[in-house]
Amino acid sequence: MRKETDDYIDAKLATFEITLQKTLQTVDRGRDRLRSQMYQELAPVADPRGSDEVYDAESWEAEDAGDDRRR
Repeated sequence: MRKETDDYIDAKLATFEITLQKTLQTVDRGRDRLRSQMYQELAPVADPRGSDEVYDAESWEAEDAGDDRRR
């Protein structure tokens, strides 16, 4: 009886281990997707005015307003 109980518990733990591994893989994929989206959002945007400068909306707003708030 002890051997049967041990085998049963071992099988349940093996199933639980597989479930945990799949869950960790899902979490890793989700984190990778979030990181990739975050890096895309933080990546510099080309200057829509056609120059080689990096887009800086705050500087442009200040420039357009005649303000000297540029960085």
